[in-house]
Amino acid sequence: MDNEYDSDYEYDCAEEIAYAVDRANAEGSVPRYLEKEFKNERSIDELISEIVVLHDKISCDELEGYTGSSSEEEYEYIAKETGYSIEIIELVAWFYDCCLMENGRSQLVDVCPECGHDVLYIREEKDCLFASFIECGKCKTCFGFEEFDESLRYYKDDN
Repeated sequence: MDNEYDSDYEYDCAEEIAYAVDRANAEGSVPRYLEKEFKNERSIDELISEIVVLHDKISCDELEGYTGSSSEEEYEYIAKETGYSIEIIELVAWFYDCCLMENGRSQLVDVCPECGHDVLYIREEKDCLFASFIECGKCKTCFGFEEFDESLRYYKDDN
């Protein structure tokens, strides 16, 4: 990846990259993919860093010239830039998102139907890839996304 990769940006994503590397090693698909497709000529750290940096830039609207509006378009763009498969990109992006969920950095703008509190977190459903739920920050009641209307929005921290 030549034009959009940025080592300074990689430093800003160090926590997410380390988390994704640990998850990828434990899950096993990424190391098998690297062995099969690249004969281990690329490291897992390199693969994950490239994907996480691009995914984070796109998520934060910081990738100049990127105009996609869906996850599928994002994954296709990253695949074109890196040469990695869509499936691996999707898995690494999920691990990145899990890091945000685990650290309370994936929030929604709405109110809890149980207690009225306005801090709602997205949490990973453990032992189930690509599954998450909503948890109230106060009463800890859990909800499915279907229990909220279409006005549900992600909270973006500008810091």
